[in-house]
Amino acid sequence: MRSLSNSDAGRYYDVLAGAWQWLIEPSPSIVEPERRLQARLLMAVLLVLMTLGLLSFALILSGDYVTPGEPKEVTSMFVWITVTGILLLAVGYGLSRTTHYPLAALLAVGTVLSTTFVTVIVNPQDLRSISFLILGGLMGSLFLSVRTTVLVFFVTFMGLLLLPVFVAGFSTSKNLMRSSLS
Repeated sequence: MRSLSNSDAGRYYDVLAGAWQWLIEPSPSIVEPERRLQARLLMAVLLVLMTLGLLSFALILSGDYVTPGEPKEVTSMFVWITVTGILLLAVGYGLSRTTHYPLAALLAVGTVLSTTFVTVIVNPQDLRSISFLILGGLMGSLFLSVRTTVLVFFVTFMGLLLLPVFVAGFSTSKNLMRSSLS
């Protein structure tokens, strides 16, 4: 196997850096430096989330993410939740490349929160995903107004309080304490 020379490695790096720059370049109609930076950051976050979603999808299909003895219906639901999440994030990425990046940010936060809650409702015994609720709030604080971010945290808090209504046998205090210890 041929190793890369320094000049080959430099060209490879330049191509990757150029591709990344193109992928996170906002619309030219966004002229304010702060808004351009925020739009770039949003696109980078969405690309990372879509990549992680594709990795999760591959792990689900390979059976590495499935708990032994888990019903096939739960695995099938995880596939659909993951695919839906990736598609919504892709729509958000498309919006973020235009002047509609605030809408893309709202869609991204909503996607993270809703897919997390649906995952917990589908399989309340596996609480690995509940930590992603923090990600929704963090994304809101980066890309949304203060008022909207407060609303995101309120919805998240109310969702946690209402989980026992949607999931039989789920106790918010007991299950959250168990997930924080694991």
